[in-house]
Amino acid sequence: GGGDKKNKAQICNTQWRPYVIASAVGATVVAGALFYNSFRAVVHDNVPLLAPKELSFFTGHLRRVMRCTEAIDDTFQEWLYQSMKAMDFPPIACMSLPVMNYVFLNDPKLIKQALEDNHADIIRVDRDVEIYEPLLGHGIFTSNGERWKFHRKIASRMFSMRNLKDFMYSITVESTQGTIAKLKTLCHEPQQQFIDINDLLGRFTLDTFANIAFGVDLKCVDMYPQSHAFGEAFDDLVYRLDQRTMNVFWKLGRVFGSENERAIAQDHRIITDFVYDILDRQKQSHFCDADDSVNAKYDLLTLYQKHNADLSREDLKDIALNFIIAGRDTTRMLLSWFIYELCDEAKNAAVKQKIYDEIDAYANSNNSSKPPSYRDFVTGFRYLEGALCETLRLWPSVPIVGRVATKDIQVRDVANEKTYVLRKGDACFASCYAMGRNPKLWGDDVMQFKPERWGEKGLYTFD
Repeated sequence: GGGDKKNKAQICNTQWRPYVIASAVGATVVAGALFYNSFRAVVHDNVPLLAPKELSFFTGHLRRVMRCTEAIDDTFQEWLYQSMKAMDFPPIACMSLPVMNYVFLNDPKLIKQALEDNHADIIRVDRDVEIYEPLLGHGIFTSNGERWKFHRKIASRMFSMRNLKDFMYSITVESTQGTIAKLKTLCHEPQQQFIDINDLLGRFTLDTFANIAFGVDLKCVDMYPQSHAFGEAFDDLVYRLDQRTMNVFWKLGRVFGSENERAIAQDHRIITDFVYDILDRQKQSHFCDADDSVNAKYDLLTLYQKHNADLSREDLKDIALNFIIAGRDTTRMLLSWFIYELCDEAKNAAVKQKIYDEIDAYANSNNSSKPPSYRDFVTGFRYLEGALCETLRLWPSVPIVGRVATKDIQVRDVANEKTYVLRKGDACFASCYAMGRNPKLWGDDVMQFKPERWGEKGLYTFD
């Protein structure tokens, strides 16, 4: 009896084995197909393809993008610009990557339609919000919807206040004078073989914006070339969070404590402790009333607390750090590239001399050693303003701006009588770097550093 049962079981197993194998193979095929359809790069259905010769079947443009480096002629922005140039600068083009299409808008009119007219339907990428959370928290740069409106409403109201403008300007003048004094000292030190101007300008902007945000002078410039704990942690955290964007497995690194993730945690702790220490000290201080008195001075955190006393320490930290990163690195990069252009004697010696002449003319007309007022800069120094605008055109501090479409969005290229559809889930970008070098927008002299092109209305010439 026992032998018969065993034989029957073996026969049964033998009969079912082909079905089990077939099911396993089928499940594998289905899983593979789902993976293939979910993760392979797909060409956009109605937007022209960028750099078609560099497209791989499964990964799209990923391999080419990953070959980009930090060298000035091999960055991602430079590759994007050269690819646009090879296509004669189309108004719109799509880079294909696994999981998501990256649509680049190269016409200001299309950018307005997508990013401004459809603001509610094109939001920040959740992935980027999570990546930069250790630095930006839930501030204005990582917020969407109602939270973004909250930050925007308070910020716009406060930055229209005269007392804050005066405070910001006075802090900037004071920091500028201190940096110039430091440069003069360094130039007369025999052991000082060279000056890292980008580092020094980073310290200048960090001192300035931290003072505006916290009401505290970090004195990073005075410490050059020694490091400041907060400044060093801030710079290192920005760099290491950027590294996360190139690593699809960064979350695993966070779980298992990779070197980069351990450093991020340490930088975050240093920055958080520093900001919370300032906030605790501010609690014990007496804050003046927020009126519009010219003599009143307010740091950013004081004003935010007066506007909303219920803000938590974490809210205030996020607000301050978002403000610093908004002004600090953008200003540093602008000034660094500005000096880079002026140092090109072969091309821009005449530009530099005209800037000197404009400054000298102001000094001679006022017969005073008193620095220019905020109003003087707003209404005058048009050539200097044009030179700064040219710097931002060729070397934008924020070379790319992007959002993700939450539904299908139509954009109309009126000049070519074409309508494009940005699909739900598409990442939509404006490449400021590529557009700033587009001869269709700026003319055949696009690569010339020409402050005169901003002569009509300065910053608002091309509105």
